[in-house]
Amino acid sequence: MTSEVDISNIALAYLGANQITSLDDDSNDAALCKLMYAGLRDTVLADREWTFAVARVQLPALAAAPDWGYTYQFQLPPDVLRVLNLSDDKTQPVPPYDLKWRREGSAVACNSATIYVRYLKRIEDPNKFSPHFVQALAARMAADLAWPITNSRETVEQMTQLYALKLQDAMAVDGMQGSSDVLRAKQLHSARYSGSSSVGPYV
Repeated sequence: MTSEVDISNIALAYLGANQITSLDDDSNDAALCKLMYAGLRDTVLADREWTFAVARVQLPALAAAPDWGYTYQFQLPPDVLRVLNLSDDKTQPVPPYDLKWRREGSAVACNSATIYVRYLKRIEDPNKFSPHFVQALAARMAADLAWPITNSRETVEQMTQLYALKLQDAMAVDGMQGSSDVLRAKQLHSARYSGSSSVGPYV
C-alpha cells in the first residue's frame, strides 16, 4: 500500500530530512509536503501519457452550441488533466488526423455530433500509481522542496537532476506497454491523402 505520506517521506529521504507520520504533523516539512503534494502530483501526471492515467469516454453534448467557429460543444469529465485526442468513430483505435477540435475551458468544441475522448485523468489514489511513477513523483517533490528545506542551490540542482533521471526511467518502462498509436495514425493519414488503401502492418 502506497500513501501520500509514503511518497512525501521518499522525497524527504532524498533531502536527508526527518520523516513524517502525517501530512498534518506539526512540522514545517509536513506542512510543505501538504502544500505541494497535490499540485505536483497533477503536474507529473499531465507530463506524459501514463498508461494508468489514460481514460476513454464518450462526451455528453452541451445544449448550447458555440457562438461561432464550431457546430457543437461537449462537456469534459471533471477529472481531466489533459485531452490527448478525440474521435468521432469509436470503432477506430486511432483518432483521425483531420478531425478539427479545440478545448475551451471545461468543454471541447467540434464539428462532429458524436465525440469520444481519450484523456489523462487525475488519479488521487497513490495505489494506482506505477512503482516507477512513485519514484518520479517523489523526486519531483524533492526538487521543489529542496530550497525551502535545505536552502542549498547545490541540493536543488542535484534533486532536479535526480527527477530527470527518475522521470526518464518511469517513461521508458511505461512506454513499453502497447503499440504506437502515433505511428499508426501517421500511416492512416498518409494513406488517406495519397490514395492508397494499404497502410502496412502495425508497429
